[in-house]
Amino acid sequence: MMNANDISPNTESLYMQLRHLLDLADSIHDSINELRTRFVFRCGILLVALIFVGLFVYSVLSRVISTSSTMYFVLYYGGIWVACTIGVSYLLSKHQRDRALKQRQLQEIVPLIQDLYPTAAEAEDWTPLQRLEFRIRLERYPIYESPNEKPVFGPKPATQTSANLKAKPKLSSGGTGLS
Repeated sequence: MMNANDISPNTESLYMQLRHLLDLADSIHDSINELRTRFVFRCGILLVALIFVGLFVYSVLSRVISTSSTMYFVLYYGGIWVACTIGVSYLLSKHQRDRALKQRQLQEIVPLIQDLYPTAAEAEDWTPLQRLEFRIRLERYPIYESPNEKPVFGPKPATQTSANLKAKPKLSSGGTGLS
């Protein structure tokens, strides 16, 4: 017979939990790329629609108002420019807002995975393939130092201290003796 201590509330291994988190991070990262594609596509559709609407308005204005062709030109291209500016600024603000939300989500998930991955690999004795899978998948994400800093991709850069700068380089055997 089983007692309450035999049943753990979480039967899933840490490997599987981190893998689910990494899958979530991958889907968020992919949705950021989709946002960019969608933004470019919407801007293109906006431009084409405004050109066709502008041509229609231009043809109507040319029949209704009898002014010089320069006035039509100014009205047509001025109207297109104003409409494009308003439309693109709206799309850009929406895109930036959505992208910032997705970036904040990644900033929550990725550091957690980066911190827990080495500990979980040691504790559960992951196979080399499991470790390789995590390292490869984690390389696509930046290393977040703190929430307010820009992310750094790849390994942390080595910093030079004043002791490193003052140290003389070691010569290999057969060196010229220049220092």
